[in-house]
Amino acid sequence: LIYEWIDGGALNTKYDELNDFDFYQRGVEVGSNFYEINKVMVDSDFYQEYDLSVFANEVKNNFNKLYHGKLSYIKDQIDGKMMESILGRFEELLISFKNEKKVYIHSDIHPKNIMVDSDGCTHIIDIEDLKIDYFVMNLRWSIAAAFSHQKNCEFFKGFIKGYYKEIPKNFYNQLIFVLILNFLDHVIEFNGIKSEKFIKEYVKKVKMIFDNTPIYE
Repeated sequence: LIYEWIDGGALNTKYDELNDFDFYQRGVEVGSNFYEINKVMVDSDFYQEYDLSVFANEVKNNFNKLYHGKLSYIKDQIDGKMMESILGRFEELLISFKNEKKVYIHSDIHPKNIMVDSDGCTHIIDIEDLKIDYFVMNLRWSIAAAFSHQKNCEFFKGFIKGYYKEIPKNFYNQLIFVLILNFLDHVIEFNGIKSEKFIKEYVKKVKMIFDNTPIYE
């Protein structure tokens, strides 16, 4: 982790220069670095102390107020029955975090926050939000990016594999939880700062992700 000028470009500007395997390998490198970081003793100053069930309920309630109120027009993309199923699954998936240990996370792992310098070396940037939380929360704000470009997907697969080596059986369910959380978070965030057209387009894209992801399994 560094905090200085880097002569290079972000990984998400390298789609034409690097192939899928290059993105995967960069992900493995970053994930492995976080594996090494988490071998050290946890510093309590970075600890995120919160009840995930309470937090999830607050997010769900804030979203529902908008869904049934100011942003009710998004029901044209995701109707009430589907939304009820998504939120029900969101609650069910809380069990996947039982006994899960918190670790150091970046908070916004994304190819835009990975720099490749002129020598081809990889650097992690924007580390101001480094904290101790569940590992999957690295993807809370960025998981949808995995669906926007195949090379992003390869990076995220590498990142997870580099950290875990052997991926825990609960991790897939945690990913689905974070995918839903990402959607709820962004709708709440966009309220009041984005246009109706923008939000509708965003929800339309997310629905396509939900339709093509086995979130109910």
